[in-house]
Amino acid sequence: MTAWAEWFEAQCQLVDASGQWRAPRPFDAAGPSGVLRVDGVDLPVVSFASNDYLGLTQHPAVKAAAHAAIDRWGAGSGAARLIVGSRPGHGELEAALAEWRGADAAVLFPTGFAANLGVLATFGTAGTTICSDERNHASIIDGTRLARAEVAIYRHADPDDLDRTLTEARRARPDGPR
Repeated sequence: MTAWAEWFEAQCQLVDASGQWRAPRPFDAAGPSGVLRVDGVDLPVVSFASNDYLGLTQHPAVKAAAHAAIDRWGAGSGAARLIVGSRPGHGELEAALAEWRGADAAVLFPTGFAANLGVLATFGTAGTTICSDERNHASIIDGTRLARAEVAIYRHADPDDLDRTLTEARRARPDGPR
């Protein structure tokens, strides 16, 4: 084996030995309830980690709308909206969300990760300070790295440390927003 392959194998063994090796487990579910296979045993579970914890993927109206969309446009988007354009459903949903919120407009992101990257990179301009919990999700950390803002990290879930961080940020930018 090459030196790299040996190093890689050793790293994999370290991860496994530390109990941090991750692998997909079969989860057969329609909505939040289903069967999770663990070590060859099928366990009935309710998953609160799913993005479908309300079971809306099984709601008859949602399923009917999905069938209608497939009948009209086929399966899959074909490309990102900014490359080939938006389907009418995207614009309709954005307009409905904007109306519901009383806003001029709304923008859909395909994932929470994409939303955090897009919002932080766009609004984290020079002259802005982003205060970020030290245990924030990777998408928030990546968004702050893409921003042109200063990033101040405070201790996890510590409002006193956040207050100290905000005070320091205000001192550093006395002409900034309050």
